[in-house]
Amino acid sequence: MQSAVPPTAPPPQPKKALVPRLQPIMLQSILSIRFEKAKSWREPENRLGPTGFWSLWVCIAVLHVAFALHLGFLSYAHAFLTSGQHEYERRTMRLQADLRVPMVMCSAVGMLHVYGLVNLIRNRRLKTRLGRVRAAQVKPKSTRSGFESSHRVVWWLYKAYTKHWTGKGEFGIQGEFFSLRTSISHGLSIASHTYQAFIVSFMSTSTRLNLLMAGCIAASCVITPVLFAVKMRPVLQRTAAIWSTVGFTAIFECGLPWVSVAPYLSYFSWDEAAQMNSLYDDVWFYDAALLGRRLFLNDIGDLWSRLLPCVLAYFSLTNLDDIVSLAHDYHDTRATYAVRHHPPLYPRMTPPPPSHVQDAQSTKLKQGLRFAVAWSRIVGLVWGAAIVGLAVSFSGVTTMFQVTCPHGCLSRVYPWFATDCRCVVQVVNCYARGIDQDDVPRVLETLDPHNVELLIVAHCANLIVPRLDRFRSLFGLELYNSTISEWPMAAAITADKFPTLSYLLLVDTNLTEVPAALYQVPFPPTLLDIEIVNASLATISNDTIAAWAGLNTLFLESCHMTTMPDLGQLSVLNQLSLNMNALTTANGIANLHALLALDVSRNPHLEALPNDLTSLPVLAAVFAELTNVTTVGADWLAQPTVLALAGSPFCAGRANEHAACVGPPRSNGMFPSSRPHRGLT
Repeated sequence: MQSAVPPTAPPPQPKKALVPRLQPIMLQSILSIRFEKAKSWREPENRLGPTGFWSLWVCIAVLHVAFALHLGFLSYAHAFLTSGQHEYERRTMRLQADLRVPMVMCSAVGMLHVYGLVNLIRNRRLKTRLGRVRAAQVKPKSTRSGFESSHRVVWWLYKAYTKHWTGKGEFGIQGEFFSLRTSISHGLSIASHTYQAFIVSFMSTSTRLNLLMAGCIAASCVITPVLFAVKMRPVLQRTAAIWSTVGFTAIFECGLPWVSVAPYLSYFSWDEAAQMNSLYDDVWFYDAALLGRRLFLNDIGDLWSRLLPCVLAYFSLTNLDDIVSLAHDYHDTRATYAVRHHPPLYPRMTPPPPSHVQDAQSTKLKQGLRFAVAWSRIVGLVWGAAIVGLAVSFSGVTTMFQVTCPHGCLSRVYPWFATDCRCVVQVVNCYARGIDQDDVPRVLETLDPHNVELLIVAHCANLIVPRLDRFRSLFGLELYNSTISEWPMAAAITADKFPTLSYLLLVDTNLTEVPAALYQVPFPPTLLDIEIVNASLATISNDTIAAWAGLNTLFLESCHMTTMPDLGQLSVLNQLSLNMNALTTANGIANLHALLALDVSRNPHLEALPNDLTSLPVLAAVFAELTNVTTVGADWLAQPTVLALAGSPFCAGRANEHAACVGPPRSNGMFPSSRPHRGLT
């Protein structure tokens, strides 16, 4: 007889390490893709109480309002610039002349969100709620539907739509491929946001804006997949990724564009003096022009990258409304009674027997899609980290890619992958550099021709203007306090050499005539502003005026002009300043029907203002201070135009009788008397 063997104790189990087990579980949760239909709304786990429902409902409404307001203001901004009152600003930002297409598209997408908001409110009616709950009972494989059409193509399209996109369709809110649909929507939003951030990095001098855009993209890339690892109720688990995508889209599309231009929007409410001071601040002017341009939809890239996320947000918010409403309404006592005591809308049909071939094909398809979605989440995590790394590395925040900018660089941009200083506002100061005329071309050769947009050549004696056509992106050119000995035809300002040039300033030069290089054909159509200050021009030829026909702004101040040029060809001119000259008449201005402001002050021999100026439709201000004007016609006095005649014989003894004579003379010309960054050092 064998003795009983005592049972052996089980081997000791190692203690469970909490952190090592959390990591694979979290990664597994992020990468686990389950293509399966959502459980019935009857299940308790899909229930959403009143507090949770109304909180989510308000969030959906707020997001609809945010998108609608953003797109409405954007549409208004396009209409505002195309009204004709701000032609200078439109051309300065290099916007297309006709902005009606983007204006209409912004309005259409904005109305889409207004429609979504109206539907959101209308769906709270009891009749609509009961109808949606009853409709949720219809089996997707039923051969009956509520839509009948005699046209076979229309019927086929509707059948395909109900099979794939309605509530229980494959891509519907209860369908097995709904998570794939949300992943595609998220990927398209991230792609469009990345495109925008990449373009803005070449244009913005603000590292804060670049980092904000990169941070928003990275947060969306990282948080959206991580939400799948957070344990929450199924109804919230199914919508968490959508909330994340729509929320970050709202920040990126409705917040950041307006934050970037907020410091410049008040420009339109400033007085004329404040506007002029800002326009002649080179750094402010560049930022306002380029960031303002990014606010508008100026090309195909802007249209798809800015409007596509807003359209996707509308569909996502509609899905969220359906999900949270059914999760709440299905457990409402009135809805439950309606479902139990009313027959279904259509009789339920017996589904066909399962096909093993179709099941095998479906399983293979699901495996492939599951693999693709899992990799998309991995790519999203890596992509978000890479975007932040690029923005931080190339924004000058770290010392990794910091480089020394050339002497005189006033402002730079921080594009991705740039390992050199991308200076956009550059001053070449001959006095500060200790160079002469022969060294100027050599210094210009050291500058990056693809990035310099504002070039200022200052304090150069006996300057022979060098060829500048290598700077293909040149936006503005200024020659300041430099004696110009020659402007050769090889350096002529033509459209083929300067396709983006917007303004030309010649300040404190010794010009006795306008060089032929400044009125050659084809003249740049983008050049809208020419200002010549402190020169010795007796007059300007008709050939010069003919070449300058597209100007919006023309300043000829302190130029010792004795003869009024024929300006009739400047049909789009908005601002004209002939301050501090020796003119005797101001004729030839009546044909300038787009003229907004005229300054003929400090012309001591000017005796009268032509009466035909009163017929100009949009003329808002005329400055004729310190002139020899003795009489003013009754037509002038009856006009609402701002008229300034202080210091003229007309105002002698009339200081309190007419608004044109109030106060001492204030007009020092439209060109500011002092400028930043123009000193000798």
